Amino acid sequence: MTRMELINLLASYIRARDYLEIGIRFGRCLSAIKVPNRIGVDPAPVLHKVEPEYRPGLEGVGLYVCTSDKFFAKYAETYDLIFVDGMHLYEFAMRDLLNALNHLNPGGFVVMHDLCPRDEVTASRDRNSTTWNGDVWKVALDVHTNHPNIGSFVMNDDHGVGVFWKRDERDVFEPRWQRAYEAIPFAFYEKHRQEFQSLVEPTPEAIMLALRSVKRTIETPTAMA
Repeated sequence: MTRMELINLLASYIRARDYLEIGIRFGRCLSAIKVPNRIGVDPAPVLHKVEPEYRPGLEGVGLYVCTSDKFFAKYAETYDLIFVDGMHLYEFAMRDLLNALNHLNPGGFVVMHDLCPRDEVTASRDRNSTTWNGDVWKVALDVHTNHPNIGSFVMNDDHGVGVFWKRDERDVFEPRWQRAYEAIPFAFYEKHRQEFQSLVEPTPEAIMLALRSVKRTIETPTAMA
């Protein structure tokens, strides 16, 4: 199951109308999302290089050419679904997650890519391979350890796709990270990942079962009941 399939499943489940994607690059993912209003943010997009089959799906998409930090600081709009696939370093991804949660509509979800690196090379903080997940996996560790009011699970496919939500819709998060986490080695992930990642099989049935267990403290859309 791909990240696009997961996002579209979530979009259908909550009847999403507004979608934000952080880190669009060629726009392949953005072009596949079936949500009426779609916004992309990237400091250096290369949409002109996308293959012809993806171009129709990019019609009508809004584009902001800036960093995610600048976007979140400047604009106050909120979204039903936000996909984070920007800079593949823990500190950037953690800020993106917390900022995204602050821009989420009640009942919405933040989705994040690259939470399950396959080996030490792809998990390096320095890019040394074609496939690069970086140390985004530390976001799951941070959430598990320091943010009990953020719910999450990780789809165990497509390099690990996390789904995050506010347990209490009234919460506002300060976009901070744990500097000490930057030095945690990949060996820690290999040994402890099942302790801080709630892994879900990549099937619609397993995803729906996980979604139905989501509980929030204030009223959410009918589709979430």
